[in-house]
Amino acid sequence: MNLIPDQVILTRVLTAGRRKGDPPVRTCVVMRPFHALTNYARVYSSGSSPSAPVMKVYRDALLDGADADQEKRLFWHTLFREDNDPYVKMLENVSYASFFLAMVPRLDIEKNLPRIEFIVPSPTGLRDEDPWETASEHRNRLINALYENGFDVSAEHSMFKSSAVIDVLPRLLIRAHDTVKYWAAELLSSVQEYVGYYLARYANTKRFRGIKVRPFTREELKLLYDQLKRERELQAGASETPPMLGR
Repeated sequence: MNLIPDQVILTRVLTAGRRKGDPPVRTCVVMRPFHALTNYARVYSSGSSPSAPVMKVYRDALLDGADADQEKRLFWHTLFREDNDPYVKMLENVSYASFFLAMVPRLDIEKNLPRIEFIVPSPTGLRDEDPWETASEHRNRLINALYENGFDVSAEHSMFKSSAVIDVLPRLLIRAHDTVKYWAAELLSSVQEYVGYYLARYANTKRFRGIKVRPFTREELKLLYDQLKRERELQAGASETPPMLGR
């Protein structure tokens, strides 16, 4: 049994004998605090806050001074926001919950139920308030949303083309995925047309004679991006902002 993923087992159990229109059936909710999903779970102590290991590394980095690695120094001194850092906030106030929900008829081989996942905004310390009341509220809202939207089949989600194809998903998720695909295709077409215009303009002036094509460097790509941005703003009628007023 250990060779069979829980997704396969629970799909067979929850959808066995189901018919269209039957009431939904779900498993219990499994909830874990965010810090239990990170590498800090190995050094977490029940006697301190979940973010204590991170804050210790931060304080040690401040004491290292000029001897510290420059990249780490840059992060801890300029990017890390101490108690207001988003990662610290997640360690202290976010739990990860999941369950399986059967709202579709029986599924055949290679058609599995998705694991329904959501986050619970609630303190994660052992001595903090019980998070299950908050989790129940979000679980019910999620189930009601799925009930209203329904499920559908999507051939786009194949989990990296593994044998266990996940093609039964909430209809809203499929619509969002299709919308993003459409936007991406439109953006790619616009970029190709825009870059093609500049390449054609330079080619028509015959400036390309004797030029060898090689990959752009990072600095050259940045210069090209800045130039294209300025050209596009000028074409759109946008006035250039003086450098001192740009921020």
